[in-house]
Amino acid sequence: ARRVEQLGVLAAGAPPSPDTVARAEMLARHLAEHLTALTADEEGSTGDNDVSPAVFCDAIKGLRFLPAHDPDAAAPPHGGTPRLCAFEEVGLHQDRRLLWTAAPLLRREHTPPRTHWAALGVLQPPPPELVLLHARRLTAAAPDAWPFDDEPIEETFGALMAYLGERWHSLTAGVAASFAALPLMLCGAALVPARRVFRSSYASCQPLLQPTHALSSTPLPADDLLTAMGSTAAPTLHGYLSLLRELSGECGAAARLNPSERRALIAVLELAAASPAFR
Repeated sequence: ARRVEQLGVLAAGAPPSPDTVARAEMLARHLAEHLTALTADEEGSTGDNDVSPAVFCDAIKGLRFLPAHDPDAAAPPHGGTPRLCAFEEVGLHQDRRLLWTAAPLLRREHTPPRTHWAALGVLQPPPPELVLLHARRLTAAAPDAWPFDDEPIEETFGALMAYLGERWHSLTAGVAASFAALPLMLCGAALVPARRVFRSSYASCQPLLQPTHALSSTPLPADDLLTAMGSTAAPTLHGYLSLLRELSGECGAAARLNPSERRALIAVLELAAASPAFR
């Protein structure tokens, strides 16, 4: 492992050579298949060269000898520039939909047994800060022009909903607020923040405001998650005015709304003006 890491260092910032990648793949596969045996405590073993499982994992987890790829917001999982990584830098292939644009991924065939993940420092479960970075990058892609054919958008955003649903109450206030501010609610060909999703909403306000029955991720966000992220029963005058202020900042001077967004904007203006609280 140290020898492979040194070959990577000798590349001086360039991607590792095909020969180095081949060595790294062979070593990573061998380690994944035999790590339990390599770290097994043998009863009565007293040899001078014996190494405890904890010491072995601690010694190897920081070595950059694993074949991986740079995270790339424009590339699918495992699609970035080749690189060598350490266990404590990588996420798992099974968690790819939560962090492929934010962290290198370990291929399934190079993944060690689950019992060793913690000792090796593998990013599992994925840290919220990396998931947040990944989510922010995903929202830059328009749903109707989703560029990742092998990662369906419904399942990708569904994985984010499942992750947040399981961990929302353990997030820091700042991270939770950042997630809530992002347009993570998939509604067909639109992505909107939870504060623009309502249990009851006029169809004329779509796609700017969305009813919960329009949500289309797999799985759907749980009701308690929607509420925690800012979704309410129905839009109010305050909500209409907040939308208008936000659209001004989101669109800017040069951006234009598409026809359906323009129709929705007119509907929002009419509803706001008709509100008894409007002054």
